[in-house]
Amino acid sequence: MTINSSLGKSFASDGGLNVRAPLAWTTATIERHDEPEPLEVPAGSFDTIVYDVTVADGRTGRFHIESDYPHRIVRYDWGDESAELLGSERMAYWRLHGEGDESRLEGMGLSVD
Repeated sequence: MTINSSLGKSFASDGGLNVRAPLAWTTATIERHDEPEPLEVPAGSFDTIVYDVTVADGRTGRFHIESDYPHRIVRYDWGDESAELLGSERMAYWRLHGEGDESRLEGMGLSVD
């Protein structure tokens, strides 16, 4: 992935994010739902606050944010892309840089490569 942080420059990416388009300011409407919505995802059951986002160009998305601290993104839907929280662990990551600490990566489903 190549990223140039200058506003208006094009970017290259090998991921699903369309970063080849130049950056530009836009407007969006964000609507917060009045009542929390219960949601079941692989990481567990959560009460979530739901936000609907509509960008000026017509793109829409929905974000389910955990009601309680630490207010994690539990699920989002953006166009034809969506994701759910698979798991979460609070760790003192700044202390996990010693020999053998890479085993924590495997516990989160990440490879040690």
